[in-house]
Amino acid sequence: MTTKRFYRVFAIVWLLVVAVLSLIPVPKGVNMVSDKTIHFFFYLITSMIVYLSISNEKFVRSLSITVISVLFYGIFLEVLQSLVPYRTFSIYDIIANTLGIVTYIVFYVVYHITRTRYSTSLHGRGDKDTKKET
Repeated sequence: MTTKRFYRVFAIVWLLVVAVLSLIPVPKGVNMVSDKTIHFFFYLITSMIVYLSISNEKFVRSLSITVISVLFYGIFLEVLQSLVPYRTFSIYDIIANTLGIVTYIVFYVVYHITRTRYSTSLHGRGDKDTKKET
């Protein structure tokens, strides 16, 4: 199994797990961590997994598809929660989801820029060293 195929299968499984956890009743007494913190981290991780499953050479396009698809997925699940008697729709959950998505994107863009500059500077330095030796 190729890495890309693995990420795609993993993304589908992950999205199903998130959907199930979003739609089942919350057990009583489970308040160890804030609901919004859970939303933030789940959507940060979801963004990473979706990006890895769809990324290609077109960096901006892959990031745009990730943001749009994960954002609409979260909104879709919130709407579904409004239809389930033991769950409710919350705009604050959507905000927490969005903050998780944006945090992943910011971290990844910084990583991408740093990696690109570092690799360019190493490549450029190698060329200069080679020219000096000849």
